[in-house]
Amino acid sequence: MTVKEYYEFAVRNDMTDLYVLIMFLVYEKKVLSFDDAKDKIMFYLQDKFKPRMNELITEYKNKLNINYKPCVFEVQVENKAYQTVYILAANEKQATSYCFSQMYKPIDMSICDPEQLMTKYNKKNEPINLTIKHLRDKATEIPSFLGGY
Repeated sequence: MTVKEYYEFAVRNDMTDLYVLIMFLVYEKKVLSFDDAKDKIMFYLQDKFKPRMNELITEYKNKLNINYKPCVFEVQVENKAYQTVYILAANEKQATSYCFSQMYKPIDMSICDPEQLMTKYNKKNEPINLTIKHLRDKATEIPSFLGGY
């Protein structure tokens, strides 16, 4: 696998820190090229470089105004209208707080796979299959309630 293929994989899977690291090493530091083998990235992921690389990557994300995408959380809640709800939030703390604000008491929580298929029904009760990623990207507010069962 090349650095370019690894970069494309990271972008497709919302692996923000990984694709920003690759951009930083290719464009900013010019120590890698997209044609290099993926293994060359491993040199920069050594424990001895971690603190400094984290600093540099954070600065680079700020410089380019790159932010993490919000996550969809599957939340088991105390029995109400739903036993499981889906919340779009920036982090687990925000998802928990939003649940409480919507009068749901969280029992357990996990992050959904962006490629997970969900089925919703239109007004004619016809099923529509969407991925979690599609639902996340259509949302206009963070945090927000995406549905439940």
